[in-house]
Amino acid sequence: MLIIGESINGTIPKVGQAIQEKNEAFLRELAKTQYDCGAQMLDVNAGVAGGNETEDLPWLIDLVQHEVSIPLMIDSANPDAQKAALAVYKHSELPILNSISGEAEKWKKLFPVVSEKKGKIVVLCMDDQGIPKTIEGRIAIAARLFDLLIVHQDLACKDHGLGLLTAGRELSLHQQQIEALLHGSRGR
Repeated sequence: MLIIGESINGTIPKVGQAIQEKNEAFLRELAKTQYDCGAQMLDVNAGVAGGNETEDLPWLIDLVQHEVSIPLMIDSANPDAQKAALAVYKHSELPILNSISGEAEKWKKLFPVVSEKKGKIVVLCMDDQGIPKTIEGRIAIAARLFDLLIVHQDLACKDHGLGLLTAGRELSLHQQQIEALLHGSRGR
């Protein structure tokens, strides 16, 4: 089990305000508190309405990694912000890239970075049409993205996760399909 602290997220009002105001003391304390409470990794998301995530995310990654010595999850749906954050990331363990989706333009920008780094990612099961209304639609996107990552780029299945964005009951009804996708990919 990996314990990931998720409090450094610009969608949380106080955190978003701290990012916009570049309130380093508040953000350092937030990182330290999560670390002190047992987090083994911190999710860092600088997405703030009206902000500049391409500038804010690398600034925030740099700030957090100077406060705590654990690896980070770079959480952004913005490929340019993820690339900028990767450029300042210094931990010896590769980060997890979170919020990678099947949206064509974003995929085209991030796929070479993911392929080169061979790092871990969390895939959001959405594409240019948005988030499918059915679990079957989400599984189809997951299968397509896993195929691109694992078969065509020879990345390890254990290094990737799915963000199915679904209710627990619906998820349990499709457990076999999800397990088949994951186990089928693991053999590759």
